[in-house]
Amino acid sequence: MRIKAVFAALILCVLAVSCTNYAATRDKPKPGKDSGKNSGNTGQNTGNTGGAAKPDTGNWPKSLDTARNVTYLSAFEKDVIFEMNMVRSDPKKYAALYMQPKSAGDREGIAALNKAGSAPPLQPEKGLCLAAQAHTKDQGRTGQFSHTGSDKSEPAARARRFGKFSGTWGFAENIVAGSGNARVLVCMWLASTGHRNNIMNGKLTQVGVGYGPHPKYGGMCTAKYAFGYISN
Repeated sequence: MRIKAVFAALILCVLAVSCTNYAATRDKPKPGKDSGKNSGNTGQNTGNTGGAAKPDTGNWPKSLDTARNVTYLSAFEKDVIFEMNMVRSDPKKYAALYMQPKSAGDREGIAALNKAGSAPPLQPEKGLCLAAQAHTKDQGRTGQFSHTGSDKSEPAARARRFGKFSGTWGFAENIVAGSGNARVLVCMWLASTGHRNNIMNGKLTQVGVGYGPHPKYGGMCTAKYAFGYISN
């Protein structure tokens, strides 16, 4: 149930010093921008399922388990969405139950969640899931760990391979590498400002998750968040 502290967050346009964060909101996305060759997965995830016991979820309403009945996600990927919806529903409760103040990042995350308001549950979006799974598979195949694909594609471009942004839209991406159950991965993100902000952003209500094996870190998870996205 150990995970390496290897992760990155992305929000399209505002760069941060410690991670590759930038945020994207566009009134009218330019057609063809960020285009790239599709190196993608067809949606199936046959990788590592986390290497740790499934976390207990009895303290939370089943209505937060928004992805459980979809057919294009693995059980582990569905668990990741459930965990993110738990913390969005009641950040203070989640921090008290599951986060340990072992590091400065953990303590910062707990303090931030204690002050945070709730956000609506994330809803799985098939195109975002396929894009997340494709990126995880690509990084596992090449041994990279980056928001940039092996074909030099950026996150928004990969999302467009499976859908489109329409009207006013927003988009963000988190990645994390290591082994552990879904809660371990999500708590790692919550201990980092950029990743936590992506998870807690109430405007981003659509989500896609892809988890699979990685040759250097055991496993890798990609999460894509959006609003104004329409799957093909």
